[in-house]
Amino acid sequence: FRFLVDIRTNKEESKKIVSSGYVSSLFITFIILSVGILLINILDLTSIFNIDSAIISESNLKIATAISFIGIGCEFSLKNISSIYQAYQKQGVANVFSLISTILMLATLFVARIEGDSKKLIFVSLSYAITINIPYIIGTLIAFNGKYKNIRPSFKWASFRKTKEVMNLGLIFFIIQISLLIVNSTDQILISNIFGSSEVVVYTKYTKIYNVLMQFASIGSISVWPATKKAISDKKPGFAKKLNKK
Repeated sequence: FRFLVDIRTNKEESKKIVSSGYVSSLFITFIILSVGILLINILDLTSIFNIDSAIISESNLKIATAISFIGIGCEFSLKNISSIYQAYQKQGVANVFSLISTILMLATLFVARIEGDSKKLIFVSLSYAITINIPYIIGTLIAFNGKYKNIRPSFKWASFRKTKEVMNLGLIFFIIQISLLIVNSTDQILISNIFGSSEVVVYTKYTKIYNVLMQFASIGSISVWPATKKAISDKKPGFAKKLNKK
């Protein structure tokens, strides 16, 4: 919350925080992607995901996994725009990004008609990597060329001290995000091992529907966040404590 409060108090300080945030995110993304792509090439993914190489070749599986991993890495950096909207108490806009991503992915899975398991897997991975990032790309361009152009990130405004502070926090959130990804992906690995890889696609479709409902629930809590941030900014922690009890 300190980041969200600081960004509204001073324009020059805000620009340093935003620029440093993007620099630290890019650095973390580069490191994680480098290690991840290396592991993807080394590991035997067909054994891990219990996929018959006669159905989906190991090379196609590695390509699909790499595409998904790159999409997640890009999302981590692009997702900074959500924190900026939250800082300006635009929680609704911040939540809409993930909602649009889920709807786009869901629509793509239902509309697309791709023949061949390998082509389907690569198509789903590519669709995922694109749909989770399109809303953030558009939102970033609109924000930094419009209302928030005065805090547009720039390498010359990045501060080593701020980058270090933001990167420490960013690394924690990235670890949480990766941990959540592992937890959410475990069910797909179990389904693949028990029922076969073809059932994972069916499971994913209905999971996306559930995620849409979750996004609507998240939007329903919009009014709580601005009030909580304002209470913390005004150094009134009692409001947040009462809210947690409820």
